[in-house]
Amino acid sequence: RVNRVIAGSGYWVHGSGKGTTTEESPLNPVGDSKFNYETERIVLDANRKGELEGIVVRPGMIYGNGSWFKPMAESIKAGHYRYVGDGSQHWGVVGLADVGEAYRVIAEKGKAGEAYLVVDDLPVRVKEYTTFIADVISGPKPQGMDYATAVKTMGEDFAKILSQNQACSNAKLRTLGWVPRYKTYKEGIPVLMREMGFGRP
Repeated sequence: RVNRVIAGSGYWVHGSGKGTTTEESPLNPVGDSKFNYETERIVLDANRKGELEGIVVRPGMIYGNGSWFKPMAESIKAGHYRYVGDGSQHWGVVGLADVGEAYRVIAEKGKAGEAYLVVDDLPVRVKEYTTFIADVISGPKPQGMDYATAVKTMGEDFAKILSQNQACSNAKLRTLGWVPRYKTYKEGIPVLMREMGFGRP
């Protein structure tokens, strides 16, 4: 007897864009993001058929104590982390707690049949982002690797995903009343690093 289903997807389904990505931007899923795309289609198709209220949530790169972020932070601390290319591509990032609050707001106030991007207020270049993390935890500054090396190291699909430019807007989500606790990674990352035990020496 469930009336409303929230499909957790990801902003990767939009692919790479030159400007600011919004929910209206074209979809161009690559690699594993195709699974997100198919999940979205199932839920939104059910919504169109009137079978249930379906809504899609597309978080950006979530930073929190786990998942992909903890290994990345550990790799940066150890001096092993390499980003793809020269690091000039943008990511949309967001704190884990802010994503949880976004799900609550969307479940309560989101419009059926719609998708919502979940990112903080400041898209950031990958080089700048990883360098900031390194500075917070007193680790060496990360370096880039060329695309061909990235393909050999992590596979073509994942290398392509990490090289995409994805500067996203949270304007649509904010119309529901969502306000991130950490407006940018500059406020959220230092707090998280302390919680994770990455203190300065």
